[in-house]
Amino acid sequence: MPVNLHAFKNDNIANNLLIMDLVHDCSLHHLDLPTDNAPFSTQGAYSADVLQQSVYNIANPNDGALTPEQEILKFGFLSDYLAADTDRMTVGEITDFLDTVLIFIDKYFYRGSLTQGKRRLVILHAWDSSLTLVNGYTLAPLQHLAAPLHIFLRSPSTGKRRPKANLVETCIHESVHAYLVSYFNFCPVNGENVFFFGPDGSGHGILFTVVYWTICGVLRAWHPIMTLDEPVLLDSPNWWPPFYTRMTAKLLRHEWEVTNLEPHEPSNIFRYWRWRPARKIQFKKALLALSYFSFDHYVECRVPSSERAWGFFKRFFMTLVALASLCLLYLLRSKVQYGYILEAVNM
Repeated sequence: MPVNLHAFKNDNIANNLLIMDLVHDCSLHHLDLPTDNAPFSTQGAYSADVLQQSVYNIANPNDGALTPEQEILKFGFLSDYLAADTDRMTVGEITDFLDTVLIFIDKYFYRGSLTQGKRRLVILHAWDSSLTLVNGYTLAPLQHLAAPLHIFLRSPSTGKRRPKANLVETCIHESVHAYLVSYFNFCPVNGENVFFFGPDGSGHGILFTVVYWTICGVLRAWHPIMTLDEPVLLDSPNWWPPFYTRMTAKLLRHEWEVTNLEPHEPSNIFRYWRWRPARKIQFKKALLALSYFSFDHYVECRVPSSERAWGFFKRFFMTLVALASLCLLYLLRSKVQYGYILEAVNM
């Protein structure tokens, strides 16, 4: 049975959350679940129960058997997943692979509501870099623009490509955000917005949790290799990554705020460039905004990963200890030899 979302409602939390600035009409924005697995037709027009029930019905068919269309989708997804070697793929190839995963998730679980309509509501972007706070990020779609779904391919701790299962898990995670932010009605009357936002306002409420784990449960049952939540083991202590992040951010803050124009000095723009410092600063800010997702993203693209930095300091410290030990042994040996010499002389 689907989860009774209303058992989790907290009116005090709901009243304190920031509600999205949408024009809501209760007579129009409370549509029922489409029949015959048809796509959702209107953005921002479905309650939490409807969105949850839609995914639950697809994940748990009444007779327990998949339709021919679902069997084809399942076979295609498993074939692509097992054949993909994301460690050797280029960024473009990984982007195509993750976009194929996104389209599969949409067709299978969301009725094709995100990618199969007259226009796509979600566009996937893969970055060959990392971000400390998140592995991916999704923004809300605008009236004429698709929602950008960003996935960061590298681990912020090790600097290496994240495992294939972890990338697919991030794609699923962000697809749930895109699904909910596109079709949840954010009704200011019925007090269900806490289901979406959650206690911390991050968008990981009970509605997200139910939909996400329903999808992961289905995929894990298909193949034992689908370990979607496999943790990445780190060599550094827990205090090191946040400390390293704070220090590097402090060192590079002046570059991001354009108080130092050297790192990205543009050239051959126009002849009066050096005489227009205000325009120069505007160009630099625009260049940074288009090139990097955020200040944290800029920092992590400019410095080694925290795990690599920890490895360097660890090896440097061990080398110092080894050299100090050798020096101490040499001094002790010299002292002993000197004592033998004195003893021989005295005799």
